[in-house]
Amino acid sequence: MLAKEKKSKGPAPTRERILDGALLLFNENGEGAVTTAQIAEYLNISEGNLWYHFRTKRDLVFELFCRLEAEIDKNLSRLPDENPDLKDFMRYLARAFEYLWEYRFLFRDRFGLTKDEDATIRLQKLTTRGQQNVARILGDMRRREMLFLSPEEVRALAINAWIIHSNWLRFLQMCENVREVTESHVKEGFAQLIWLFNPYLSEEGKREAAAFIDEFSLSRLNEEPREGIREN
Repeated sequence: MLAKEKKSKGPAPTRERILDGALLLFNENGEGAVTTAQIAEYLNISEGNLWYHFRTKRDLVFELFCRLEAEIDKNLSRLPDENPDLKDFMRYLARAFEYLWEYRFLFRDRFGLTKDEDATIRLQKLTTRGQQNVARILGDMRRREMLFLSPEEVRALAINAWIIHSNWLRFLQMCENVREVTESHVKEGFAQLIWLFNPYLSEEGKREAAAFIDEFSLSRLNEEPREGIREN
């Protein structure tokens, strides 16, 4: 079943419309079940027009991965304000699960890039940068006495957090036989990640974390101003 194209405030360049349309269809139906002809039909353009911008479906997938890569780097490389609270730091994690939802076909299909050497290298570098940035964020929380753990535990926690985030949808498929991911599944994954930090939080921090999980909403997150963090 093909989805209805989202209405935008103004006309977007054809290349961006193709990427947006492909992302929506890949998320809804799975990348393997969507053809370039279906993407062109959905966008009401000729397949030749689509080929002008992207010669193959693989090119489309790779470009969407590059988009995700930029979003992750932008989120995790941000610096906190001078006096952030625990919720400000939790927003890093909330944004990460927002991207998991927006690009869920990539996470669900394990990025589908393992046959592309350049893409594999980029994915490996993204993983390294991501873990380093998560470790930096956790180290900052430790220095501000929001987390109570050793420097060695910071690194281990950063790795475990990355593993949960990047493999959550695969876990649902393999262990719970989930075939259609919903926003509630994403919230469940976010909760699992927050619970990973629970043993290292103060009693007040645990209460704040539990409240943040209860309030977590993808639609609310999209409407929320990105406060508490500033550009690097």
